[in-house]
Amino acid sequence: MVEPDHSGAEGLPNSPEETPDQLDEDLLRVSRIFVAIAANSLAGEDGDLSIQQYRALALLASQEGQRPADLARSLGVTPSTTTTLCDRLVQKGMISRRRPDTDRRSVSLFVTSSGHEQLARIALRRSALLHAIFVRLPSEFQAPLAAALPAFIKAADEVGV
Repeated sequence: MVEPDHSGAEGLPNSPEETPDQLDEDLLRVSRIFVAIAANSLAGEDGDLSIQQYRALALLASQEGQRPADLARSLGVTPSTTTTLCDRLVQKGMISRRRPDTDRRSVSLFVTSSGHEQLARIALRRSALLHAIFVRLPSEFQAPLAAALPAFIKAADEVGV
């Protein structure tokens, strides 16, 4: 006699307690794919950015005028590491340091137009890679995946990712 399948729609488990080892392995593989996409998108014709340099550039673009100490806190690194990181981004023409007129001891960091252009190119490369994968999915999986993404993003926000 064949046991009925109680795993829910499309073979998915009914609860997290029933999550098969294969699902965990698949999720880990997907996370490695996303890391590879991120790394590949950082390699460009105008020179590579490290993931840490990209993070710093993206954080500065989202909040211009940060002090290096604030950036260090956001990145979870030491101020001396941030100084070296910023030195490299200045050399690449991606950020600039400015001293405010009100406090000559303080330095603020700003993304240059070249830095903004680099962020845009990275976003385009990343988007193209993700799109190339998505369109290769069988069509019956495309709509359910697209519908699930907002819930996935919300869940990631809830766990602080």
